[in-house]
Amino acid sequence: MEAYRAYLDAISRRLEPELRAVALFSSDIPEARAEAAALTRDEFVWRKFLAYASRHQIVAHVLAGMRATEGLRAPDAVYDELRTTAKRVAKRSLLLASEALGTTPALEAAGIRALVMKGPALSSLLHGDYGVRPMHDVDVFVAKRDVRKLDETLRAMGFEWDDYDGEFTPRQRRALMYCSDDLIYRHPKKPYLLEAHWRLFDVGEAREDGETILRESVAREQATGTTWLTPKPETELLYLLDHGAKHQWMNLKWLHDVALYPRRVSVDWEEFGGLARRADAERTAAQGLALAEALTRAPAPEFARKAVVESRVVRSAIEDAIYALNEGDKLYPMRGWSRVGYYLTRLRLRRRVSSKVGMLVRKFLFQPRDWLAVPLPDFLFFLYFPLRPVIPIYRRLLKRDADR
Repeated sequence: MEAYRAYLDAISRRLEPELRAVALFSSDIPEARAEAAALTRDEFVWRKFLAYASRHQIVAHVLAGMRATEGLRAPDAVYDELRTTAKRVAKRSLLLASEALGTTPALEAAGIRALVMKGPALSSLLHGDYGVRPMHDVDVFVAKRDVRKLDETLRAMGFEWDDYDGEFTPRQRRALMYCSDDLIYRHPKKPYLLEAHWRLFDVGEAREDGETILRESVAREQATGTTWLTPKPETELLYLLDHGAKHQWMNLKWLHDVALYPRRVSVDWEEFGGLARRADAERTAAQGLALAEALTRAPAPEFARKAVVESRVVRSAIEDAIYALNEGDKLYPMRGWSRVGYYLTRLRLRRRVSSKVGMLVRKFLFQPRDWLAVPLPDFLFFLYFPLRPVIPIYRRLLKRDADR
């Protein structure tokens, strides 16, 4: 245990002091906030601190943590800016929550059983308030068999695909259902994206657990008194961990969710571990839970601590996440070796060869944008595989001509 704590302490110190203070102030643990206050006593750049709090979308939590910290000496201008930003975030989040409240009844009326994930449902669960947690989209989960009906319903409501410009043939639709986990929709008059998922996990036996996830869903009363269906706690937490790892944990908002979740919701860790094994996400879960402890002092379960001590792969993934947090937007758009490194980390986090192969096949052999750029009749669909290296070049040439 001493080796684990020493490792977490060394890892957390790799963050810039201002970024580390943001993470610690966002915690609801008094010792973490006291540690953050100590960081502000040395050479501390408050302007950089404010920029980090805003970029990582945890302004309201940081402000609450600073207010709860005794003896903290921060300029009044810092509090003023945090309050102003928190109000702006709350206004947008409340608007988004109201839109979500209107979307889900329309799906139910169409006979579609939909679970609400992240966004307003998570904000209500963890904080009892839609306005505290920044939101940018609405996520729903449906059975694979309902995706076509969902698509028709959303299009009738005025939504359009955000990722794809065109229509898929029946064969392409079947391939899309295999290689993708979601479709993203936009609406010309609504200030958010709607993400429709039919899978929560992209590898392992749990990849096709959609019916089980729906059957085991939990009805949760929201801050407004409305009841939404959501995944059960173990599924929801693992999804949050998998989602954060997929995006390199480059946003402290996601780590804050993970740190707070087991402190607000009862999680059966034995059941969680079984699900993580089915999803080949044990290393992913250990990475996220250990990161949350390193940066917010929220205690990780024993299996995560053990994985950090025993697995070089988990430690390497944690160090990659710390690097991504420090670099921030400079990492994007990922090109060249940075993109290769990203995919290598994702592959290393999976234990099974079948998971690694499945990820590579779905990512590099199936590209729906290729199908739209080079339309082929369904009986020639097999030609997309040998043409895969060539079509991206053709797409870039088309884009260059369009930009002239």
